Amino acid sequence: MPDLFSKDPFKNFFGDLQRESSSLFASAEEKLTEAKQALNKVNKSVADGVLTLETDLPGVKKKDLTVSLTELADAGTRVVVLGQRGETSIKFGVTLVERLDETNAVAELSNGVLKITAPVISSPVLKTTELKVV
Repeated sequence: MPDLFSKDPFKNFFGDLQRESSSLFASAEEKLTEAKQALNKVNKSVADGVLTLETDLPGVKKKDLTVSLTELADAGTRVVVLGQRGETSIKFGVTLVERLDETNAVAELSNGVLKITAPVISSPVLKTTELKVV
């Protein structure tokens, strides 16, 4: 007859539990790190007077996304993207040297890629006027 009481059924239970939970959290942290790295990649291009920004936002839905453009006093534009992916909040911003025509700007989210396009406002020509001293 086998000796059922000589072996401790919980001997490795807590060690196994700790290893499994550590593995689970490491996997979740790895996915979060990948997502953060993806968010840091914003591709910018300017062609024919139109600026385009593109970035990957996998898992984000249109209803959970806000994009804003703010004209900066010292020249340029600040683009801020706020979003939600499940329980994770997403927030990042890009400061551009270009002034953008925000009235004609468009933000599109398709297949997990956010694409922002806006016409670039040409900078005013700085003019120096000599004054007559009286």
